Amino acid sequence: MQRPLHDNVWLLFPQGSRVVDGVLVRKEDEDSWMDAVVVAVGPEVPESLGVGVGDTVLANVFDGMPLDVDGAPLRNVPSGDLLAVLS
Repeated sequence: MQRPLHDNVWLLFPQGSRVVDGVLVRKEDEDSWMDAVVVAVGPEVPESLGVGVGDTVLANVFDGMPLDVDGAPLRNVPSGDLLAVLS
């Protein structure tokens, strides 16, 4: 099973977004901060962050690096780059 390493999280951004040349772009506006769903959590993500699979977080669409995991366009983002846990 694929999973992130170190303190990285894999994020899935909303369906209204698209990937262009490896960069996630949202049509609705040019705001770079978006809600994303946590798909996987690396083993070194601090428990004090309270981030888990299925949580919604606020993240910058340009942070980390793009991934294609089983056909899903994800972003690999260091947990320290997350702005907030929303749920």
